[in-house]
Amino acid sequence: MSEKILPRPVIRDGNGKLIKDHTPRDFYLKLQEEIFEVIFRRVNEKNEKRGYFKESD
Repeated sequence: MSEKILPRPVIRDGNGKLIKDHTPRDFYLKLQEEIFEVIFRRVNEKNEKRGYFKESD
């Protein structure tokens, strides 16, 4: 029998203090932040490979 491992993001308040009793909304906002970081990083990498960030002469 295998156990499922669920993601447990570290949720901190604006001062960096760990929130142990976070709400589902806190979890959602943190998850959304992480997803956007992955999407924008991948988009930037793809666009850099295409040469979009090179300065034109």
